[in-house]
Amino acid sequence: MEPSQAISGGPGTALSPGETVTRRSGIPAPVTALIGRRKECEGVTAALNSSRLVTLMGPGGVGKSRLALAVAAQLQARFGGRAWWVELAPVTRDDMATQAIADAIGARDASGLNLAESIAARVADHPALIVLDNCEHLTSGCREVADHLLTMCPRLHILATSREPLGAAGESR
Repeated sequence: MEPSQAISGGPGTALSPGETVTRRSGIPAPVTALIGRRKECEGVTAALNSSRLVTLMGPGGVGKSRLALAVAAQLQARFGGRAWWVELAPVTRDDMATQAIADAIGARDASGLNLAESIAARVADHPALIVLDNCEHLTSGCREVADHLLTMCPRLHILATSREPLGAAGESR
């Protein structure tokens, strides 16, 4: 699969509102098995091997979130357990995207650092994956924080799900 090819697919099971991030890595445990999407998982993994920002795009209900969850669960070891799920559906303003990411990865305001810099300090120079789920209503905020974090954290990868592209530099979709 070409890194620039849009990834969508058949029906999948999206995260339910009651699911929480409880595992050390920050990736929720899948509630159901992902069946028949092996090629899509391989394609997303290949895209993440060649691009540090990959956005899974498609209409609502096609299984973008479920596919991202499966890929993130498979890649946790590659990132040494430094993988986090950021649910953006409840976030209502672009300027709150950074706070949602900080909350998900456990970054705290550090003296003299803005919140994005605190996130970058937490991620540092370690292999890491941040999954931004449901970005379509926050594309500007997600683009801004993705650009900043990818510049500051050379081993960070971001996997996003959205109905439209983020428009960030180097984004594969």
